[in-house]
Amino acid sequence: MKPVLTALLCATSPLMALNIELDFSHDEAADQFFSSNPDAQSAVQKAAQDIGSMLTNSMSAITQDTYSGTNGSTTASFDWAWSYINPVTGTQEIIDNPGIAEDKIVIYAGTRNLSGSTLGQGGAGGARLLISGSGYPSEWVGAVDTAQTASNTAMSRGSGPTLSSISGSANFGGYVANYELDYGIAVGNLWFDADTDNNGKRDSNTTLGNYWHYDTETPVATGKTDLYSVALHEILHVIGLGTSQTWDELASGSQWLGSEAAAIAGSSSIIDSSGSHVQSGLMSARVRDGMPQESVISPTITPGVRKELTELDLAFLTDVGYSVANPVPEPSSAAFLLAPALAVLGMRRRQPSD
Repeated sequence: MKPVLTALLCATSPLMALNIELDFSHDEAADQFFSSNPDAQSAVQKAAQDIGSMLTNSMSAITQDTYSGTNGSTTASFDWAWSYINPVTGTQEIIDNPGIAEDKIVIYAGTRNLSGSTLGQGGAGGARLLISGSGYPSEWVGAVDTAQTASNTAMSRGSGPTLSSISGSANFGGYVANYELDYGIAVGNLWFDADTDNNGKRDSNTTLGNYWHYDTETPVATGKTDLYSVALHEILHVIGLGTSQTWDELASGSQWLGSEAAAIAGSSSIIDSSGSHVQSGLMSARVRDGMPQESVISPTITPGVRKELTELDLAFLTDVGYSVANPVPEPSSAAFLLAPALAVLGMRRRQPSD
């Protein structure tokens, strides 16, 4: 989902992990799907934990919402707010004071009625910016430059992908200052389909339980869609794969310009026509045991199948700016193949980002 814009590794110590926190408060205030289906909630939480455990870079805390710069007697201020999509209603929510702890990303999760073959949707939040100033117009440009430096230092979070940029010019008394403000990932949104028969009505918990497979400790039942696998895919979108400015800078048509993923795949021609996924059927070695598997960031999943993180998924995360743990076994010689696209099964199996 594209953001909406308005205006260390030490060999002798444990690896740091990114805390991907799921917020189910919108679901609890409405449909209560996750609170009444604890196995479903656990499946999504496990997906967040498994991805977070692979990410070892430090993301700085954001402790304030306004960044100011002075030049002489003049002050310029950038006042930030986060935005995200309510996972139940689809409306935009605004967080006026966008503070967030170190090494943390918050994802607002829920369920919605989705049409067609869409299983879930996920993406990073956006931002809103207000600019103000006081003082002497002749000092305005210098004040804006100083405020821009302070904002970019804090809002980029020190590592990880650039989610997006807000650029423009601010006129103060006839003096025009240009700015380009980058920000990283702090909040996101994630939801799963609750209308599996596409009749426009929310399914009962019994119907959803017959469609989705919740239990991460058992093999996926024949004909069911694995919620954990879909959650992995969508959380990768939330943290920047297919949704961030950094991704867009590296994806050029079907070509991927990042060195890590291209090396793993054995080709740079790996991006699908949407621009936000790899080609369907692109295989890699599964992180857990080195066995070949279609990558999680592929746009499709087959009923009855569970996906886990692959080396290719981690390589994409590295290319967009994350530091990634590497507990990967020796790859098998058949690990990196472009498999034929899976046949259409007449069931819901596509999981694009918004």
